[in-house]
Amino acid sequence: MISAGWDHTAAIASMGRCICWGSDECDQVSGVPELNVDETFAVISAGLFHTAAITSLGRALCLGDDGQVPRIPELRAGEVFLWC
Repeated sequence: MISAGWDHTAAIASMGRCICWGSDECDQVSGVPELNVDETFAVISAGLFHTAAITSLGRALCLGDDGQVPRIPELRAGEVFLWC
């Protein structure tokens, strides 16, 4: 899976690792978090100054512009984010 943002690109490699390249003006490329041992990236989307992803365990992660990152909603116990 690959997603092109304004001036950066994000992709998920065959083993579920996130790879980002391009402009890193807002840490949207270098801010990729470490995942748990049993977790991989499932879906990714590059935006203007941020990148958002959902992991195989249903966690939503955002990196880049801090205006986007703190807006991930809290889920109820047992809920996960879904992807299509």
